[in-house]
Amino acid sequence: MSDSAAFGAYLPPHQTLKAGRNTLEGQFDFSSRATDDCRMSAHMMTFRLSFAIQAAVAIDAADFAAPRAKKPELFFEPGFLRTIPR
Repeated sequence: MSDSAAFGAYLPPHQTLKAGRNTLEGQFDFSSRATDDCRMSAHMMTFRLSFAIQAAVAIDAADFAAPRAKKPELFFEPGFLRTIPR
């Protein structure tokens, strides 16, 4: 099983973004789930099945200390877009 499939296995069935009365099924789909203690959540979004974004969010950044030490380039914090050169 791929990492992506394993990640998605923990999420509920996807939902489709709606714009007013229009459904955007197959264009913008998403799924989210929080842990029982609500300290972390997992999210997956897809756009036309062309690409997907997977995210894990925690209240305390220290909760991700071990994986962040291995791959720091995969972690983003509030305000990170302001640090990208233009």
